[in-house]
Amino acid sequence: MKKSKDFSIGVSALFKGFKLFLTKPCYWRYALWPLLLSMILYAIGFYLYFAYLQPFLMELLPETAEYPQWNDWIIYSLRWLFNISAVLFGIMITLLTVTILYSTLAAPFFDRMTLSMEKDCFAFEPPDLGCQKSVFYFANSILNVLILNLQTLFWAILLFPVSLFIPYIGTLIYSLVVGYFFGLSLLLYSAEHRAMSRADFKQSLNGNRMKVLGFGTAAYFLLYIPLLAILLLPIALAGGVILFNKEIEKQ
Repeated sequence: MKKSKDFSIGVSALFKGFKLFLTKPCYWRYALWPLLLSMILYAIGFYLYFAYLQPFLMELLPETAEYPQWNDWIIYSLRWLFNISAVLFGIMITLLTVTILYSTLAAPFFDRMTLSMEKDCFAFEPPDLGCQKSVFYFANSILNVLILNLQTLFWAILLFPVSLFIPYIGTLIYSLVVGYFFGLSLLLYSAEHRAMSRADFKQSLNGNRMKVLGFGTAAYFLLYIPLLAILLLPIALAGGVILFNKEIEKQ
């Protein structure tokens, strides 16, 4: 019962993030350049997929002319099924890759946005780091986001065949694992504002993992809505601010 309640708390944090971001125009300026960047990256990513990756994958299949005519229907069916799998795989990899590049390059903008939200909504004031430490802090912030996003991509590639060959159950396992790591990446900013080490961050997750799972899985599924995917990251970050400050830090 507690686990299902915690999962729902995580999901609700995402939708509270929708409300916070969309009703406060003062935060939109932090997301303007990242949003333009995301549109460019999505256009490049899908062009590369349909122009190069999908044709390459289709060339791996045998042509019907190489086999007796009575086998045509088998080859056609195989090519049709493989084409569907290739499209799903390509879209998934393209979305995750673009999200990784997007969130890494946009990390300084989103860091300032989360700082502003924490100050306005939760009266959190980060310590003054000074000029030299601030440069190190931003570089380290980008590196941490990149590492966690690469972990997300690793699990996505590793588990994607499971989602294809084990219907329903495999897809659920894949979505939960990838969604969990995606959720963690959205909490990093608030953790770093408190100068938390990796060990401290992991410790703070004790008793909160189901909340992170619900939050990240809900955000991950929304990535598949094309236009919403472009707006999702700043909205999801707002949800991460709410989840961290109301649930994780409180505990």
